[in-house]
Amino acid sequence: MKGLSNFNTRFLCGFTLAEVLITLAVIGVVAALTIPTLIQSYQKKVTATKLEKAYTDIYKAVIAAQAEHGMMSEWSGLDSIDGAKNFLENYIGSSMKFIKVCAPAKNECFKENITYMNGEIDSLIKQNYSTSVSAITQNGYSIFLWVNTEYIIDGVRIPHAQFRIDLDGPNKGENMIGKDVFGMICYFQKVGDTNAGCYLSGADQGFSREELLNDKTNGCNKNGTGLFCGALIQADGWQIKDDYPW
Repeated sequence: MKGLSNFNTRFLCGFTLAEVLITLAVIGVVAALTIPTLIQSYQKKVTATKLEKAYTDIYKAVIAAQAEHGMMSEWSGLDSIDGAKNFLENYIGSSMKFIKVCAPAKNECFKENITYMNGEIDSLIKQNYSTSVSAITQNGYSIFLWVNTEYIIDGVRIPHAQFRIDLDGPNKGENMIGKDVFGMICYFQKVGDTNAGCYLSGADQGFSREELLNDKTNGCNKNGTGLFCGALIQADGWQIKDDYPW
């Protein structure tokens, strides 16, 4: 019996306080190293999913409007000062659902200032006040829209709609291009090799992945505006990959 008693004592004594503290310290270090990575990975996935949803919503709304009103090149009232309002309310607004529409654009529907990846600030509403609209969609993201009628290629005026999409809406997020704000463009007619239709900024120009990532002006990098980031995510199969400048 004495031998059995010694056996129980030796194997049931448990951990010392020092051993417990060391174990907790190791767990803490591992958590500190892995949790931020897991959070960032989750944020990237959410961003890519939201962007795909917003792009698809607008794209489908344009397709539906074309089925009802004919091709975009036939839509009326887009070359006037109220072109953006007509585009939103009379065309794509028939299938998109909005919580609020601001025409002309206002800060309460889309944050006035957005930041480019290179740190520059763009005051969209001040620059495009009289020709822009903004809206909060039922799905939670905001859009800022203006129609540019001064885009000329080979002497031909090419009206088109420019979008900024804020995935978090007007009251959340960083309001930064490539993080929660992305660009989109809809051409009303064929432009060179680009067909009429809607594209994430950069996708309309047939750029390679390398160009979308490293273009000096609008590339998805810390020295560019980041306007091509949405097209990069789309080109990567709606994923944000490791070389993305998050």
